[in-house]
Amino acid sequence: MTEHASKLGTDPCWLPHRVDVRKGEVSFLRLDREAHRRATFLTDEYIGVDTPRRTLPIAALDVAARSAIPGRCHFIFHSAFCCSTLLARAFDIPGSAMGLKEPTALMDLSEAALSGVQIGRILGPVLDLLSRPLSPSEAVVIKPTNVVNPLIDALLAQRGDAHALLLYSPLPAFLRSVAQKGLFGRIWARRSAASLARRPEFDPGYSAAERWEHSDLQVAALAWLQQQAQFARLARSQPAGRVATLDSETLLADPLRALTALAALFQLDVPGLALDEIATGPIFTRNSKRHDQPLDASLRAEQHAQAANAYGEEITMVVRWAEAVANHVGIPMQLSAPLIR
Repeated sequence: MTEHASKLGTDPCWLPHRVDVRKGEVSFLRLDREAHRRATFLTDEYIGVDTPRRTLPIAALDVAARSAIPGRCHFIFHSAFCCSTLLARAFDIPGSAMGLKEPTALMDLSEAALSGVQIGRILGPVLDLLSRPLSPSEAVVIKPTNVVNPLIDALLAQRGDAHALLLYSPLPAFLRSVAQKGLFGRIWARRSAASLARRPEFDPGYSAAERWEHSDLQVAALAWLQQQAQFARLARSQPAGRVATLDSETLLADPLRALTALAALFQLDVPGLALDEIATGPIFTRNSKRHDQPLDASLRAEQHAQAANAYGEEITMVVRWAEAVANHVGIPMQLSAPLIR
């Protein structure tokens, strides 16, 4: 078992995929760079059933991690519908960085922690294994799903040298994205709010009965405020220069400037020409979740205009209501520590 764990640890293509704390097992997938590029997210939905897989006891994780080639990692944390997948794809720069798009192992650990499981001895080795570079000298940019946001403090504590971007959409844009997705978006918002309520950043003061009276978009706005409150706290409490904030509208308005500033935050050695090619290339002109479909800043603006036409009155009312809640509990609608000043 020790030899098996060491082999998994020395090969960065073996990615820790699922962590089953009940069974005491960690499953691994073997993914090369091209497989990472093809997968929208590192979840079973997007990974082929024929992908090689291996399993280790959790007790053997330390052996695998000690065998790993040390790597630098940084994080893109986000509050959904804010171009985070686009940014993770943008930092697939051979020789400089590799982006990991929502590794499921971190989702499993977040769920375990919210259920009361002590994950401290598991999180470190899993993070070490996720941080192995596919090529020498690369940094790994990890973009967890926003379901993992309850682990942000623990992740930053585990990696004291890691920097983080806190990426978000302004509330009106967030609500337009939820409304635009129809029933799926509204169900997602309620599930997200229920998950965040398990470890809330603040108490909005509504009773259970009052919460039932909230509309779908009010629930979505409360979920946004919970994440905004967490990001505001992190921007205040982390050492200067370690954490930066960025909103999706600023990113799309000037992609090259945002990429250049983010490369500097992550201390990446990336030629300016490479960043220019990324900012003007297919990553910013194709749908990050459906690569065969076009989606650039102008098309996104058109979709949001359609949502505003259909749901504008409701969104305006919910934004005003949410601003009153934010003012009452002290949550800024715009975050400090901006990546671009």
